[in-house]
Amino acid sequence: MGRILLFGVIIGIMLGGGMVNGGILQNEDFSSGLAGWDSQGAVFEGVEEVALTDENVNQSFLYQGVALDPGSYEVTVNFRQILSPAEPLGFAKDTFFASIYLSSTPDQFDPRVPDGFDGFLELFNFDSAGPFDFSGEFMEDPIRPDYLSYRQTLSLTEPSTVFTVFELTDLNGINDNSLVLVDSVVILIPEPLAALPLGIAVLTFLLIRRKVR
Repeated sequence: MGRILLFGVIIGIMLGGGMVNGGILQNEDFSSGLAGWDSQGAVFEGVEEVALTDENVNQSFLYQGVALDPGSYEVTVNFRQILSPAEPLGFAKDTFFASIYLSSTPDQFDPRVPDGFDGFLELFNFDSAGPFDFSGEFMEDPIRPDYLSYRQTLSLTEPSTVFTVFELTDLNGINDNSLVLVDSVVILIPEPLAALPLGIAVLTFLLIRRKVR
């Protein structure tokens, strides 16, 4: 009986694959515009997406913070980049940055001020030539080939307030010639017990088979 119970639970966990529930960010798909998000610079609401631009600004920020317990989380971002390839002499290309910031004083968080956060993790950097300085995985959107999806695992060893931060920086000195559309940002919560009902179902099936023999 003990072996059957253990086997059932293990099979349930294996078949549960990636046990997660819904994302924990507010308005993660921007269906309510910028509700739940903070922004600085030239950030505009679209139709279930948000646009970061370099219109009359050097930097535009979009961010949201959430308190997380220790554990592993999956962060996914869907976006479309329309970044200028212009790189005048003495300048660099306009760049889109995606990062995770940690803050012990979330009420004072400011991505522009070093004292406004405790540390950060780069998700990826992106210019017109493509991504750089990233450790996760990029995939093309199967429905919209002009959009990309990025996925990375975030591991926390202690409770933390985590800010997902997006930044478009004008590095080429040319006004209003770059744009990034962000249409989905999801942080998934691990739920290792989510597969337990499935494990119990497998167990029941095994017990039934044993009885009829």
